[in-house]
Amino acid sequence: MEGFPDGLQVNFDWRSYIFTSPSPRALVGSVKTRLGVDFKEAEKEVRPVPVRIGQGNSIVLSVNQQLGNDYNVKGDELGVGAVVWDAAIVLGWFLEAFPEIVKGGKTVIDLGSGTGICGILAAIFMGIGEEGSKGSLGKVVCTDHGRLEALCRGNVSTAQETFSGLGGGWEGVVRCLGEVEFCHFWWGGGLPDRVRELVGWGEGGKEKGKFFDVIIASDDLYDDDAFPPLLESLKVITGPRTLVVFAYKRRMNSREVGFFEKIEEHFDIGIVDLDVVGCEPYTETYIALAGIKGGEAAGWLREKKIWRG
Repeated sequence: MEGFPDGLQVNFDWRSYIFTSPSPRALVGSVKTRLGVDFKEAEKEVRPVPVRIGQGNSIVLSVNQQLGNDYNVKGDELGVGAVVWDAAIVLGWFLEAFPEIVKGGKTVIDLGSGTGICGILAAIFMGIGEEGSKGSLGKVVCTDHGRLEALCRGNVSTAQETFSGLGGGWEGVVRCLGEVEFCHFWWGGGLPDRVRELVGWGEGGKEKGKFFDVIIASDDLYDDDAFPPLLESLKVITGPRTLVVFAYKRRMNSREVGFFEKIEEHFDIGIVDLDVVGCEPYTETYIALAGIKGGEAAGWLREKKIWRG
């Protein structure tokens, strides 16, 4: 095991760090969106998403969205689940700063993938610098309601085409994007057969020691009705060595404190100091790292270490 990347700081007092009023992020945030999404950008059919790819370079991904006029599911429109949220942008900045979180042949599952942008970003940083590498570079699985599958798959394909068009030097990224999968996963229900297959579980249940290595989730706390099934699913798919990376926008203390209290019954939680990432701060948007209590990931968090495969 190797230590956390230089400069990464984690605060384990989530209650005071997030839910003080105003919180530290409220004081420094320069991008202020009350609900955690820029609706002017969300109304666009295609949203440009800049991605920093190292050495001062960046590339702009074209991400298709299907918000609709009334922000709800209607006809071919998919509602707020089909747009790029602020928390997804922040998660991308975090992975760009600390790509070792997803590197090293890890299996990564994205809960509530929506447009697929978080899974896409995980695959990009998984593959950067890996051209010519032998063996598996890792695997990203995007999960959400089945109605979002076409949107997610289309955005993954577009990202792969974008990097393919850059010429040599991006073979690792193209390879990782080409292996991204989508699975319909309804939180609180049984795992889809394909997800069970990817994580290595047999028909009878979990096989000892086989879990996803990393779980990423972006703004999955928008709807408090989803809290109980989300927690149940996290408990099912998290193993002792699984690191949970949670991008979160603070909205309503009255309901969100309760979720953190519930999840803390099962997980150790640390809030990342995003000021060291060098990203433009979004108001009250956070990255939480979590490991199941008593597990190796929780121990590494406490020791400021992170699993590298």
